[in-house]
Amino acid sequence: MAKSKTSAGVPLNSPSSDDRWQVEDALSTLRRAGEIVHDKKLMEKVRAMATERADEMKGIAKQANALAKMGRISPKQMAKLGAR
Repeated sequence: MAKSKTSAGVPLNSPSSDDRWQVEDALSTLRRAGEIVHDKKLMEKVRAMATERADEMKGIAKQANALAKMGRISPKQMAKLGAR
């Protein structure tokens, strides 16, 4: 049985080029993530950097809280920052 085609000659069930690019990129990302997870030395460095970044974000949160107490950041904006 022949595949259905649009007027442009592209099969209806084939993903668009944007979709295909997204899927290929996601596949590449997952493949790379698997490699990273199995590299113990690299994972140690990743954990250390994640801790460092978390500490940075805590500092930023403290600054934002101080600004909110001074009335420089609205409660609505603080709620948006808290959602991140």
